[in-house]
Amino acid sequence: MKNKFLFYPYIALLMVAIGSFVTAYDGDDEEPIIAPSVTMERIITTDSNELTIVFTPSESTAGFKYAIGDETDRQAFIQGQLPGIKECEGNGKQTIVFQGLSENEVYTVFACAYNQEGATGPIASIKAKTRNTIEEFPVTKQYVTDHSAAFTLKATSDYFRFAFALGKPGDKKIFEAGVIEGYETKENISEYTANYFDLDANTKYVFYTRGFDRLSGIASETQEYAFTTDASGNIPAADLKINYMDMYSGNYTLTPNAYCGKCLVFFSLKDEYKNMIEEELNWRGDMVKMMERWTELNTGMTYKSVGDPLNVTYTTPTMLTTEISNPFGYPLEAYALLYKKDGEVYGIQKFSFSTPPYQEKMGMAKVELKISNITETGAFYEFTPNEYTMGVLMQTFDAEWYEKLLQSSDYYDNYIRDFLYMNGYWNYCHNVSSFTMPERSAEPGKRCYVFYLPMNYNGPGDGWGEVGQMMYTTLEKKD
Repeated sequence: MKNKFLFYPYIALLMVAIGSFVTAYDGDDEEPIIAPSVTMERIITTDSNELTIVFTPSESTAGFKYAIGDETDRQAFIQGQLPGIKECEGNGKQTIVFQGLSENEVYTVFACAYNQEGATGPIASIKAKTRNTIEEFPVTKQYVTDHSAAFTLKATSDYFRFAFALGKPGDKKIFEAGVIEGYETKENISEYTANYFDLDANTKYVFYTRGFDRLSGIASETQEYAFTTDASGNIPAADLKINYMDMYSGNYTLTPNAYCGKCLVFFSLKDEYKNMIEEELNWRGDMVKMMERWTELNTGMTYKSVGDPLNVTYTTPTMLTTEISNPFGYPLEAYALLYKKDGEVYGIQKFSFSTPPYQEKMGMAKVELKISNITETGAFYEFTPNEYTMGVLMQTFDAEWYEKLLQSSDYYDNYIRDFLYMNGYWNYCHNVSSFTMPERSAEPGKRCYVFYLPMNYNGPGDGWGEVGQMMYTTLEKKD
């Protein structure tokens, strides 16, 4: 029987599987002869000067020949004239690396299997393109202070995912194993700044990072940025003093030291702006740029000091909603962006603190009310809180409406308390001996009820005092 080469067109870039059955019959009872064959598959690597091909021979294969060239070399390979033809014996899977190639070039790998009798199968081929040289993604130090540091990594077209962590010298192995404390990954980012706080002063650290190749997923070599935090002392810093704090609001004084030319600061609940700070479509971790931009736009998010103590009153409106079920000991944070005397950014200092705890022995909130200066449209209300009262909620009701409410099915025991909590006018009473509120929306000659609900420093719920009320009648309209 004469052997014939079967020629197949190029089918796919990454994988070609060519097999054939050559049959010959000298009689009706003879078994078909299965021609030897070999398939090829490319494995993507990060090397731009090599191609890695996996050869998988069929069971009937005794060995195969292979070579690398370009598509015009097919006939030379068939005729055994292509330089560099090599041979592998047996039918075991073989992984072969072709090295010393040109980057960004299309190559064709040819292979032909043969059986024990020397009969050859079809020519298999696969086209594969070497890649461009992979850029090493840049990592830069943004700042290092005595207790904080930040590093920015920028993506290149070759990388889609990054891993990074802050550790100590010698932590490379546990970083690459992904078990180092604080190990993080980011995907599909153009750049990202990793911020680290609460570091020890005058201490050696290493910022570890590596990228994962976009095509193969293979990790790059680990980049290590070793640094030592500053010694505390003759460097820009600030002191944060808590003058007063309750679950809703606080008054603070930020005092820069003599080495600090300027500082910007913002306050928040813990992680309140985490997504805004970190997401790709927001600030990508660059808190320096974020705070400077907020200040330029006068957003009200930051406060500025040029070397002088800065008094800040920060209110946490989120605490006023049901989003936070337990506001006691709730973590807060402040970030101060510090500048040197010459105007250069030094770094960011972080302050961590929390709202006051629940006070078991807190006294009941009480308020005295006096009504004066009654007019056709209202009066003046003077409230005098006791020492336990953090604030008062109040509202004025038309007497007729209120008396009808008492007879309706809508009314229940704590109706007024709940109404005031949701709709009453809120007045802070901290450090206030008394305060006056005017009422000007009543109608002439009408009876009015003033309802008020004091609250102590334990807040809504356990902190409620008793609902108080007082009635008066507005003056008749003069003719």
